[in-house]
Amino acid sequence: AKKRRSYEKFGNIEERTRRLQEIESNRADRQTKRRQARAQQTQNFFTSLHMLQANTLLRESDDSSGAFEDYSLFLYRQQAPVFNDRVKEIEMKLRYPVRREGGARAGGHGVRRIGLNCVAN
Repeated sequence: AKKRRSYEKFGNIEERTRRLQEIESNRADRQTKRRQARAQQTQNFFTSLHMLQANTLLRESDDSSGAFEDYSLFLYRQQAPVFNDRVKEIEMKLRYPVRREGGARAGGHGVRRIGLNCVAN
């Protein structure tokens, strides 16, 4: 025996058209958000490329100094006020963060954070 299809479950024509219009408007909204996100990612990608190229240029031009310095520190040094002691102190804090005594275990097997990387002791 065949089951009868109930067309009542689909609702009347106004409800169906309203639902289809909502789906279309949501689709357009999703597409615009996706387009904006793609444009932002592209802009971030080009910014990263420019920073990497600048890092490479700094590395090549500054062969005399032994330690390579991060591009963000280079920009900070260019834009920082003249308080040289304070600038150097902040740079040292950025390069060599202070280990917290309370976080380390007695055996010295803790994990300390350096920048964005975690390094196991």
